Amino acid sequence: MEWTWISTPLLVLALAGCIYGLTTAWLAGRLARRPAPRLSAGAARPSVTLLKPLCGDEPNLHHNLTTFCAQAYAGAVQVIFGVQNAADPAIAVVH
Repeated sequence: MEWTWISTPLLVLALAGCIYGLTTAWLAGRLARRPAPRLSAGAARPSVTLLKPLCGDEPNLHHNLTTFCAQAYAGAVQVIFGVQNAADPAIAVVH
């Protein structure tokens, strides 16, 4: 096999990519083993915003949205329903 001038830089780039991949895998493993921070019982939970895209009226939409809104979360929950068209029939179900 004949080496050309481009072979050496490409080999260096390939080795750098392998080292980068191995380093990120090692760091991700370290992060996964770190214990999650625990909140005390009286600590305030951060607020959460949920975005629910809608398109059309589907079977059991009202029930599905009701279960979506019934969150068992200690903090404030904001639910935003989004549609592409102002005439979408799902808007009537949300109201």
